Amino acid sequence: MKTRIIDCARATRAELLVAARALRGGAVIVFPTDTVYAIGASALNSKGCGRIYRLKKRPAEKSLPVFVHSVGQAKKIACWNAMSAKLARRFWPGPLTMVLKTKSGVRLHVGAAETVGVRRPDHPFLRKWLRLCVVPVAQTSANLSGQPALRGCAAIIEKFDGQADYIFTAGDTDGLESTVVDLTGETPRLLREGAISKDSMLSVLSAEK
Repeated sequence: MKTRIIDCARATRAELLVAARALRGGAVIVFPTDTVYAIGASALNSKGCGRIYRLKKRPAEKSLPVFVHSVGQAKKIACWNAMSAKLARRFWPGPLTMVLKTKSGVRLHVGAAETVGVRRPDHPFLRKWLRLCVVPVAQTSANLSGQPALRGCAAIIEKFDGQADYIFTAGDTDGLESTVVDLTGETPRLLREGAISKDSMLSVLSAEK
């Protein structure tokens, strides 16, 4: 397949709108984030999400986290609670993924039906593009499952040219992967410590409103 490679710094609004429309229709798109490069598709499109699993050779039991452009969008797909509200106020946009219960009546094609990992990333290009996408974007690090995340622009193009519909480039990334915390129970459960430390999260959660 022909992959369209676009420099984020030179992308026009028209190009971004076309890519967003393609994503909603099932396209798979590689893009930079505030942590590492990611590969994404519409969380509402089973075709696009299925392609991510096949491209990454990702086990079916591993669900895909979701990028949102705002807290409001997160609340539309996930059950917000006091803990997520506190953490979002302090760490969003940023490298924190919160696993929450999926909102009743919402159908996401990200693997798990009962829960969803949501994050609002802090990357200038991505924040703008996610708003144009309209839909929540299922995503994961752009690499083969189980292998280190790809941070270099050249490595991303070598791996996904001819595999993804679009590749947005922005040089090399150097961020740590996001911290992942499960907030579906009465107490938070750390699933992966990344750019945000466990102590930092606990300090925010223990603080008064």
